[in-house]
Amino acid sequence: MHFIVLAPNHWHGPWMNRQQLFSRIGLTHRVTYSTGPLYFWQRNSNAFEQAPLFSQRTYADNVTVFRPSKLMLRLPKVPLIDKAVRKQFARAIAADSTAQNTCLYLFHPEYADYISDIGHQKLVYHAYDDFSKQGDYSLLAEKELALLSKADVVFASSTLIQQRLATLSGRQDIVFLPNGVDYELFSRPQAVPDDLNAIPHPRVAYTGSINRKVDLELLLTLAKRLETVHFVLIGGIGKLDSSATVSALSALHNVHFAGAKPVNAIAAYMQHADINIMIYKADSSTWAISGYPLKLHEYLAVGKPVISAPLDAVIPFSSVLTLANSVDEWQSAIKQQLSALPEPAQVAARQAVARQNTWDIRVMQILNTPGLT
Repeated sequence: MHFIVLAPNHWHGPWMNRQQLFSRIGLTHRVTYSTGPLYFWQRNSNAFEQAPLFSQRTYADNVTVFRPSKLMLRLPKVPLIDKAVRKQFARAIAADSTAQNTCLYLFHPEYADYISDIGHQKLVYHAYDDFSKQGDYSLLAEKELALLSKADVVFASSTLIQQRLATLSGRQDIVFLPNGVDYELFSRPQAVPDDLNAIPHPRVAYTGSINRKVDLELLLTLAKRLETVHFVLIGGIGKLDSSATVSALSALHNVHFAGAKPVNAIAAYMQHADINIMIYKADSSTWAISGYPLKLHEYLAVGKPVISAPLDAVIPFSSVLTLANSVDEWQSAIKQQLSALPEPAQVAARQAVARQNTWDIRVMQILNTPGLT
């Protein structure tokens, strides 16, 4: 099978479920991955500056990465031009396709535009987030409904997303496909990174994008209350409602922004933290409440104590992690975990759960899903 995969994040950026899944599927099937053409309104953006003048194909991680020309700009307000650009992209991405059985695999409603342009025998929609909570959903609602009505298979990364899509579409065959872990990478002991080694213990670490879903106000309060605890944030800073809290955190002696790290380096930071946290806003203000954190099984594979906001996807794992909601609960949980002696049985229990949730298992779920093969 030839999988043509469209997703909004660049292949060589932070690794998400897209790269984890298709770098493995690419071992046995052909995979072409792209973020699609840019829009006319993006011509002054960094994405436009970094885009190639001529379309490029490169091979990495068992996948052909297709980057369309920066001259291939979509213009939805002029339908004839936009249609021509879409068709040009469709011809280009499938130019060297010889597979009789092509699967168009879409990770975002935005790509519903290409259903009629890119030839395929199977159509998959993989909803990794609740897109209705991200930006102006009115622009995506019609496209998501189109995907739900036409897809042969629909995957949802959490049960809440699964329920939402079932209600939206009336479909009862939406498949729950949670995120996984590269268990060998995250469980294999690694040396402490130099920049982390310079930060004293005790260390409480958050790993992942720092954006609207992260409860930075809660983190600020905790850092002020627990002055001897060093909070380490590993990840790039994305879209925030305000940068004021980041500035306030940066001013504290016990908060450290380590920046984004390559996927192969992240495990070392988690392993050499005393506690790993998922400090999300556990309300309906962001998409976090509906998500299935990518770092969940990575944290468990490391084996260190984990404290998390009570997200729906995390609650079933309460036997191997600690749930905390209010500031007092978070403070109490951190103190308790830091004062407790490490117990090999608890480490083994966390890692046992992670071993049951590897990316290899998820890939087999995808490839064996009725309607896809």
